[in-house]
Amino acid sequence: MDGKKRFNTKDVFRFIDFIIIIIFLSVAVMCLYLFRLDLLNTFKLQNVEPAGTVVVKKNTVQRRLGDRVIWDRLSNESPVYVGDLIRVADISAATLNIKGNSIDLEENTIIRIVLAPDGESLQIIMTSGTLAFLAEEGAEKVSVNLNGQEVKPETGTVLRAVVPEKGEATVKVYESVEKFAEETPARRIPEPRLLSPAANSVFRYSEDFPVINLQWTNIEEASSYILQVSPSPDFSSLRINANTSAAFAALNDLGQGLWYWRVMLVLPPIHSGNPVFSNVSFFRIEHHVAETAEPAHNESISAWLAEEAPSTRPPSDVPEEILLENALAAAAPPVVEEPPPEPTPEPVPPPVRTPPTPPPPALLPVPQNAQPAQRTTYGFAQLQSQRTIVFRWSAVRGANAYIFSLYQQTANGRRQVLRTTINRGTRYTLDNLSLLDRGTFVWQVEAVRMGRGNAIEQHGRTEDNVFIINFPVPGPIQIEDTGILYGN
Repeated sequence: MDGKKRFNTKDVFRFIDFIIIIIFLSVAVMCLYLFRLDLLNTFKLQNVEPAGTVVVKKNTVQRRLGDRVIWDRLSNESPVYVGDLIRVADISAATLNIKGNSIDLEENTIIRIVLAPDGESLQIIMTSGTLAFLAEEGAEKVSVNLNGQEVKPETGTVLRAVVPEKGEATVKVYESVEKFAEETPARRIPEPRLLSPAANSVFRYSEDFPVINLQWTNIEEASSYILQVSPSPDFSSLRINANTSAAFAALNDLGQGLWYWRVMLVLPPIHSGNPVFSNVSFFRIEHHVAETAEPAHNESISAWLAEEAPSTRPPSDVPEEILLENALAAAAPPVVEEPPPEPTPEPVPPPVRTPPTPPPPALLPVPQNAQPAQRTTYGFAQLQSQRTIVFRWSAVRGANAYIFSLYQQTANGRRQVLRTTINRGTRYTLDNLSLLDRGTFVWQVEAVRMGRGNAIEQHGRTEDNVFIINFPVPGPIQIEDTGILYGN
């Protein structure tokens, strides 16, 4: 009886083991099947012409190729294909270039690229979000589908569509880009402002060329910047003519001399007007040679005689006493006859003494009770919900304004993000979160006293306050619905 029980127990355990093995094998087969589909789609795309490219203007843009189940994070100038589902994340933006047409996608926008009902042209199916469609001259026809409503933009017009999560879609067509820019003034983009180095700065080096960190204001709508550096003020000859997506550049191969530099925006075609170069700034690089020490002088006449050149040294058979007497006689000042006394000059009135320049006023103290606290960390979900960061501090006696500065800590040092003067209150609200990225930021507040013409009559002390932005990095795949997988 006992043996029979033991036999039944073993059979039960063997059956459970068998079920576990079947489950793991099923999961492995499913993973292999999904990998096979993904691999086959990748091979197919190698022989398929892309429908266009995407320009990532800020933060995160994802797409899903064809019938894949995994979302890819797009980089700048990534190709897009027919059947792709493209999603622009929160606090993000992108521009699609489809068959010569320019399509601006704002945050929280989802579209799909498909073939139109005629089977030849392309169509953009918009699920949610906001887009601005510019039909370029000479571009192929591309239509837009808004919840079943098909719209075909005419050449040269701008179509702006908004599809909310709840409610009906709204569509407005502008006759031209100029008309679109007039009715949406926020689209007018200023030229970048050169921040660093200051004009007429001088960089000196002894051996290796110095590293020159160029920095200018970051423009949210810009897809990239054109940086030019030239030895001539009219930029007739260019040493550097580069396209960069960052609002700063580090140069370490410029030789000595006077260098001029400027920056121009590169904007999507949806924006009106032709971008122009910024104001020109200049700096100088000089080769600095260390000064050599002067030769030491002999303190005694005997040593001076011993080190004198052979041509001026007396014969060695002359006694040293005579040498010393001759040397002393040569070193003694010559006797000069006193000239006759000159007539006494008339008395000169004493010079008028000017009062000394008063010293500058003492620096105002550092503002206290700075908020947010040191090394406060902001997550993506927190910024997504509150949409702003509020900086606060206590008032300083004697100050009537404050200068707020924000920097991002990079591998090449601090990069200035913004600098503004606050004439009223002791707080600053940062509502343009597109200026932030993942990393460490430093902010400062300087209390100042302003006079006439907004001239600063008294400066103040500053100290560093640090906060951290912890945006998510690409991580594990997340399951949202059956058959739909998302990556961060």
